[in-house]
Amino acid sequence: MKSKYLVMVAAAMSFSALAAAQIVDGSSDNKQQSNNTSQAPVKSEVYNQQLAQLLKSAAGAKSDNPELLNQAAQGIQDWHLNRDKLTGFEEAEIKLQSFRLLNHVYSKLEQYEDILSAYEKWYEQGSNPPYFLKNSLATAYIQLGRYELAVAELEDLSKQLEGKLHVGSADNLALAYIYLDDYDKALKTLEQVDAKDDVYGNILKYYVYDKQNNRKKMDEIKSKIPEAFAVTPALLPQSGVPGSQLLRLL
Repeated sequence: MKSKYLVMVAAAMSFSALAAAQIVDGSSDNKQQSNNTSQAPVKSEVYNQQLAQLLKSAAGAKSDNPELLNQAAQGIQDWHLNRDKLTGFEEAEIKLQSFRLLNHVYSKLEQYEDILSAYEKWYEQGSNPPYFLKNSLATAYIQLGRYELAVAELEDLSKQLEGKLHVGSADNLALAYIYLDDYDKALKTLEQVDAKDDVYGNILKYYVYDKQNNRKKMDEIKSKIPEAFAVTPALLPQSGVPGSQLLRLL
């Protein structure tokens, strides 16, 4: 990636996971999870046993120590290979939560190829994975410099959502377009979502306006972004590490 333009500022991290992403699509995903939590059916004893085993295997996932993170990643992989499949919604739920936890760990380790490999193991062809996981794939592709593949994943997501991308996904798609120097598509993507308080998206807009030499628009948006990014030449932010609901249980 164009590292000389990458700066990390916490205030700019409006998605995770796009992802949150991370991007895991933080906006749509968190709302969906919140709704699911309030209406979640009681899990079986087998599910709870597998979850406990998963958490034990991923004990180092909260650490910043590479050795502990690698142990956690290997533990999650081993857990996945050796467990028995559950049925119905429980299988879908534990697959999703375990993949997200692994995605978090590998992102901290900056092992993006391993995210893609894990996705293929978790969601073999024809398994109909949750559509919002395309954000995880796109984020990994962006980090690996495979911008065309990131665009393909997110454009497909847009089709599934009938063009109604959520903020995190739109930001991720715009970023991929920016790296492909397609500034018109990047700006069009950012303008299609209602995101007045999307700091990350505004930073991307500022960057595009700078590339288009549109000083008027840059001045209009300058007050909406952190000072670290309100500079010329414009800077691109890094995406944050995608989160996982299971981290709070570790």
